[in-house]
Amino acid sequence: MILRILTSAIAITWCGTHDARAEPEPRVTLALAPSLGGVTVVTAGGFAAVGLLAIDASWRTSDGPLWLRGEAAIGVAGGIDEGGGSSYELRAGIEHRQLACRRACFYYGIDAAIARNDMQDGSYAMHLTSVLAVPRGGIDIGDDRVRFRVGLELPFGFSKERERDPGAMPPLAATSTPFTYGFGLTTAVAFVVD
Repeated sequence: MILRILTSAIAITWCGTHDARAEPEPRVTLALAPSLGGVTVVTAGGFAAVGLLAIDASWRTSDGPLWLRGEAAIGVAGGIDEGGGSSYELRAGIEHRQLACRRACFYYGIDAAIARNDMQDGSYAMHLTSVLAVPRGGIDIGDDRVRFRVGLELPFGFSKERERDPGAMPPLAATSTPFTYGFGLTTAVAFVVD
């Protein structure tokens, strides 16, 4: 199901790249993007809530509605049984935006991400390093200089989970590689740079 959705999104994006209304000059956007979401580790049955603040940079190719994008994020993570901690994320991806988006339009795309969540609760520590695909989409509202975005993300991929608790009896030291999936609600304020 997910593969079918991704294939359709890529096909629609590819077919839409040669729009006759393309503006000749590339444009760049810089955005500040807070997000709130969660990541579920399937085999462990755990859940980590993640709040991130990201800096997003996008560049549109000169001949179409495709944007190349990169993002760096830092934030907080908290699990049901794992206490609190930190979260870091790096992304690169592609995004489709309507060429003549004056007031409001939809966007969609996919990112490849590397994420790290570290959580601590007393002597217990959990470290989750993930490689994810992140389908994303939403609404882009604004004018030629400032844009506001609201979106939804559905990351999935694989993680390396390391748990340590030297205070447990017997001491805990476990490593697993579970399938990971989640969701994210995002907002962004983007500034258009010509």
